[in-house]
Amino acid sequence: MKRLILIRHAKSSWDSTTTKDFDRPLNNRGELSLPVMAKTLTKLNLTKLSVLSSSALRAKQTAVGICSKIGFNLQKINFIDNLYHSSPKTMCTYINKGCDANDTVLLFAHNPGITDAVSYFSGHEISNMPTCGIVYIDFDIQSWSLVSNGLGMFKHFDYPKNYT
Repeated sequence: MKRLILIRHAKSSWDSTTTKDFDRPLNNRGELSLPVMAKTLTKLNLTKLSVLSSSALRAKQTAVGICSKIGFNLQKINFIDNLYHSSPKTMCTYINKGCDANDTVLLFAHNPGITDAVSYFSGHEISNMPTCGIVYIDFDIQSWSLVSNGLGMFKHFDYPKNYT
């Protein structure tokens, strides 16, 4: 069994009109949502774990913020430029390269791709993945190379506003 955890970056700042989209940081609300959502992940007792993240600043900050709180070695986060506003097929390409010794992949990315990925991998439709939203999708497979369209089972959907 393999588990994919899709995570949209936390709420980002729109304070500067000159900052490129790729370089937008998290805002205060985004920072506050990180420990809340990390707490939900700690309940899973994640051990054999890989982490993939868009290299855009807000995704990096989300990945680092959550991973530091769940005890994941930050040096092992794989930041990937191609995950910035990527399609589910692009996400799948990187998931397929996953280390089979790891049972779980956390993937930090952006909308609309991250919302589309829920349907792509599980066939389950959600209208919108909110900022710092998390979806768990399980795959009854032995190798990450077998992850593909519609093969997963939607298991859980959570987001920060559930805790306010």
